[in-house]
Amino acid sequence: MPAMKPVFVVFSFLFLLLGISACRVKNNPPELTAVLPKQAFVGQEITLSGYQFGDDPVVTFGRSGSAIVGKIVSAADQSIRVTVPLVTPGITQVQVQTSEGTSDPLPLNVQQPPPVVSAVTPSTGLPGTTVVITGTYLNQVQELRIEQSEAIVVDSTADKLTLQIPKV
Repeated sequence: MPAMKPVFVVFSFLFLLLGISACRVKNNPPELTAVLPKQAFVGQEITLSGYQFGDDPVVTFGRSGSAIVGKIVSAADQSIRVTVPLVTPGITQVQVQTSEGTSDPLPLNVQQPPPVVSAVTPSTGLPGTTVVITGTYLNQVQELRIEQSEAIVVDSTADKLTLQIPKV
C-alpha cells in the first residue's frame, strides 16, 4: 500500500495542472474603446481606438446578420482608420474582428451625403417614358417631382435611379 500513495499524489498533481491549464483564457479578442468622430458621412474616414487590433483586423458596420465591411486605410495595434461604407443612415454598430474574436460594438451615427447626379438618360421624354438617373448616393431619394407631379420610382440603388415620367 505505501507504493499507491506516491502514484495517487502524481495523478492528483497532473489532474490539478490539467484543470488549471483548461481554465486559462486562450484568446484575447480586440477591445474597441472609442469611435471618433461619433457621427460621420458615408465615405468619410473615422478613427477607432482600442487594444489588441493585431495585424489583420476587419471592421464591420451594422448588425451581425447584415454587417458591411469597411475599407481600412491604416491599422496599428491600438488604432484603425477606416472609411465608412454605404450603410443605411442612422445609428449603426461598429465592431473590430480579428482571429482572436470580436470586440463589443460601439455606436456611430451615419449620415449620408446629398445625392449627386452625373447623368440623365434620355434627356427628354414624354409622359410614361422611363428615365435612368446615374450618380452617387441615390438610394436614399425619397421623392422626385417633375413639374408638379411626383415621378414613379421603378428601381433605386446607390448609383442608379430608374423612374417613370408621370402623366401631367
